Amino acid sequence: MVGSQWGASLIFSIFVLVGNPLIVLVIMGAMGYRRRTGFLAGLTVAQISEFSLILAALGLSIGHITEETVGLITLVGVVTIFLSTYMILYSYPLYCVLSSPLKIFERRNPYREAAIDTLAGTEAVDVILV
Repeated sequence: MVGSQWGASLIFSIFVLVGNPLIVLVIMGAMGYRRRTGFLAGLTVAQISEFSLILAALGLSIGHITEETVGLITLVGVVTIFLSTYMILYSYPLYCVLSSPLKIFERRNPYREAAIDTLAGTEAVDVILV
């Protein structure tokens, strides 16, 4: 069943691998973070989780979804987990390539991180809490 769903799985995988990071970029930019921070945060959500496989199995067991749908979810999970690992691993080269187009996701004044930059070097840290 999985082999017959390559087309649909590629469409959904591209949506997850590109769509999820874009959503995070928009949200992080609106919150005042730099585009690099939004990009790196977006890469961490560029996959469907293993929990979706559990939910799919539950949906199959109670008859809400079919075996074909479980196969599609499984294939999308495998593709997105595999590719997002490499996207995270090569995040720096990816960011270097995409840095210019990502400017639209950054405010002129990324105030959340600008405040951190001004605090650098002004005080010594007395306690580190882990």
